[in-house]
Amino acid sequence: MKNFQDLNLPEEIHELDIDDLSLLTYEIRDRLIETVANNGGHLASNLGIVELTLALLKVFDPSEDAFVFDVGHQAYVYKMLTGRVNDFEHLRHYGGISGFPKRDESPYDYYDSGHASSSISAALGIAKGRNIQGIDGNTIAIMGDGAMTGGMVYEGLLNLGSLGGRLIVVINDNEKSIGNNIKSMHQHLANLRASKTYRSLKETIKHNITSVPAVGVSLSHGIESVKNLVKYSLTNGSIFEEFGIKYYGPVDGHNIKELIEIFSAVKDIKFPIVVHTVTKKGKGYINAEKDPAAFHGIGPFEIETGKVLGSKKKSFSRVTGEVLCDLAEENHAICAITAAMRDGTGLAKFSDEYPNQFFDVGIAEEHAVTFAAGLALTGLRPYVCVYSTFLQRAYDQIMIDVAMQKQDVTFLIDRAGLVGEDGETHHGLYDIAYMRSVPGMTVMAPSNVHDYAQMLIVHSKAQDGPISIRIPRAISACPTELTLIQNAYDNLEIGKSVKIVKNIGSKIEIWALGSMVPQAIIAAKILSESGVAVDVVDARYVKPFDAQAVDLAISEGRSIVTIEDGMRSGGFGEAIAAYVASASADTDSKILDIIAYDDEFITHGSLKDLYIQCGVDAQGIADRIVATL
Repeated sequence: MKNFQDLNLPEEIHELDIDDLSLLTYEIRDRLIETVANNGGHLASNLGIVELTLALLKVFDPSEDAFVFDVGHQAYVYKMLTGRVNDFEHLRHYGGISGFPKRDESPYDYYDSGHASSSISAALGIAKGRNIQGIDGNTIAIMGDGAMTGGMVYEGLLNLGSLGGRLIVVINDNEKSIGNNIKSMHQHLANLRASKTYRSLKETIKHNITSVPAVGVSLSHGIESVKNLVKYSLTNGSIFEEFGIKYYGPVDGHNIKELIEIFSAVKDIKFPIVVHTVTKKGKGYINAEKDPAAFHGIGPFEIETGKVLGSKKKSFSRVTGEVLCDLAEENHAICAITAAMRDGTGLAKFSDEYPNQFFDVGIAEEHAVTFAAGLALTGLRPYVCVYSTFLQRAYDQIMIDVAMQKQDVTFLIDRAGLVGEDGETHHGLYDIAYMRSVPGMTVMAPSNVHDYAQMLIVHSKAQDGPISIRIPRAISACPTELTLIQNAYDNLEIGKSVKIVKNIGSKIEIWALGSMVPQAIIAAKILSESGVAVDVVDARYVKPFDAQAVDLAISEGRSIVTIEDGMRSGGFGEAIAAYVASASADTDSKILDIIAYDDEFITHGSLKDLYIQCGVDAQGIADRIVATL
């Protein structure tokens, strides 16, 4: 067999035999471990899906068949095997290949994904669309068992069962999503995994067929496909059968021969089916096998030990868990809710210390928010801890179930702003706009972990209606200037900003929000060295913003530049500009610039690269202010 990088992929996969494919699994896993150790990314799930991906590409043709990956974080192997192995070292780098399927990147990527539980709906639409247009070929949806904690899966299954048609749903069951799955579906799949009935019955069928005189042996070979379907469909009680979808499984997801056998058998079936495969998350790398949750999404690490490399500074997410534990010790009404992101949102400590007050609802953000509203109605104080990009799904529930009923629910919006290498589907750029639009919602954006802790503490004692706090991805790595004025943050006033840089003779105030404050401080230094004096205000609050401080700036003749880690449309800068426009006719001299992200999706790359590309790094901010002046 040729070396991995010399294969003409994906075409030559069809020519490889079982032994060749088995040898290839070692090369693929080595490449996965080496690349993710250098670049960061999703490792454990991709290590577990190697044999399954090889079998799919052995049986199906991605130039004719449509592959739809749920979430897409487990598509690394697919990327390598569809002609991108030589580009794989640049995975998640700015200008390199994405960590998720992207149609602009390859003709083999049929659907851009990044959020869970959408594959069945998308694949059903693709299959029906191809059928209507007379396009031949299969549509295959590949999803992890964790995606089945999301309600959209069941909407898709219900429609799939009623519409019918040619669609194959492959469940990669590794018994986990990011952490442990919620119990009901997890237990159902476990029951299916435990069924061994099909193994002995296959041999019984084979014996009975071959015993038929004269034609028995040839008949045995001739109905191999039928026999294989019987083999994989004898487990009773599958939820999929209740939806009217034929279920086959469970299949050993690391047995290439067995996988090829079942995929070959179902390839030409004209009705919707589910193939349930069982895999081991982290397979082939002992550190990931021992702790698959840690290696689900991980930064650069040391291969030998599995130790993550990088900053040891305290993260915002870690502060979440520590402060909520302190608050819960005094107030037993406090509880925390997350959507399959216990570790990512820093709630591991809280879940351990207050298990009866912690709820992981699975990948079900809509349910999480309405569940929180129900808890609040009984007098509890729920904190909903969800990534910004995923909370977008629950906008209606935030509006109607929480805000309209004036419930004391706090939204801790993790990964707010640019998040870096995960790219378009994971950047948290829209929460300022969608939370600002909710009546009665208080919106905050701390610039450092000290201020974040103060916000949690102060508002826990003075909450009146829904609250949201933006938590940036970046570690609290503020410049020295910010730590020198730390005492400015000790007395947090609700709705008040704080001026953290003051320069004599300044005619410009930079109003910076959250993670942009450190950039604004450095920009002020750059401008000062160029003879341009500016002040820097840490806005702290988006809604209500500090209108008195804005009025003071205008009355003293200073112009305002706003900077935020979010979209311009509907953002903080537009709120300030609208206020100034209503208060003063001379708006041109009062709002100098609104620095935010334009009306487009932003690609993947390191935060440093993206800040520079978007012009929100310190030098870019300084240059823009000079150009505007």
